[in-house]
Amino acid sequence: MNIKSIINETLPSELKKEFCFAIIADFKFKKLQIDKKLEDIENKKIPEIKKKLKKSKSKARIFFDNKYVGEVDKNGMPIGAASILFNSQPDQDIFQGEFKYGLKHGLGTYTYFNRSEDSIGRFPFTIPYYLGEWFADFTHGVGKKLITQFENLASYEGNFVCDKMNGFGTYKYFNSENQDISNREMIGYFFDETPHIFTVEINRDDKGVLEEDINLPSGLFENYPEHNVKIPILNFNNISEWDNIKPLEIKKKEFKKIFNDSYYSYFEKDIFSKKYEKLIFEIKKEIMNLMFESFKYFEKNHDNETYYSFLNEINKLNQIIKNFSIIEHLIVCQKMIKDKVKEFLVLKKKLL
Repeated sequence: MNIKSIINETLPSELKKEFCFAIIADFKFKKLQIDKKLEDIENKKIPEIKKKLKKSKSKARIFFDNKYVGEVDKNGMPIGAASILFNSQPDQDIFQGEFKYGLKHGLGTYTYFNRSEDSIGRFPFTIPYYLGEWFADFTHGVGKKLITQFENLASYEGNFVCDKMNGFGTYKYFNSENQDISNREMIGYFFDETPHIFTVEINRDDKGVLEEDINLPSGLFENYPEHNVKIPILNFNNISEWDNIKPLEIKKKEFKKIFNDSYYSYFEKDIFSKKYEKLIFEIKKEIMNLMFESFKYFEKNHDNETYYSFLNEINKLNQIIKNFSIIEHLIVCQKMIKDKVKEFLVLKKKLL
């Protein structure tokens, strides 16, 4: 297998180092932008929502068998700032944030109390959560997620699309539950939860000093996950080499062109387009409305096999929407939902 390095194949040797530092400075600039936005969300905007919830005089309601406190629109769907306790026994997840058309939409915090025994065993004192932007019931936009389902505690701070790490961000690993020092950072663009092309990787020991282990180098890498290949391009010898780099967007036209050409197909993906975002919002509104309307019949018809099967089908359809990363597939999905709406119009005539 012959994997050609973008930097090694494109630039003469005298420009390679300059281009590498231009990428590193650009990534540091983007990271600081996200850090600043997350700080504003976490320390200002989310507390304002929680403060509003405390003052709310809304009565508790049942929403899909979950306990909901907040306002509803004219159709009875959650809207505005609200809190919801999900009925997932034995532990109950909690969401506090904003709703629109019954969907988590805006800003909010989701706390994952309902997790596996393995996760609890590894990290008994750490509760995973997501904090940040939501869109059509998805973690979508800029957010911060604490992750406990793997061997090492981890976090991701950056862009999400439809519940997945997509876009620019920083993935961190921790050797223990102590989150003051990240032992490994991967900074760059992600696609479908995986680092994409250029990545700045920093490996530290438990004291925050750059790792001396030759198997854990730090610096700039090119990633080709489909081939399980990672090419080291420029190594850091000391953590100060990263700390002292000034955050700066790529300015040199030649470097900018090489960078943009490298990421052309990435930025052109459907999931980053406004058309995709608009379509997925329409689809989620349609299926949420169908689920909400059909669930009203549950109490008197839960033993009706045809009805119960219908509920399962639309629930599965709702779950797989986030897996469609191509607009054409979303259009097919929307057609399936419209067919299910017609199916329910016939079915409900036979229900109590």
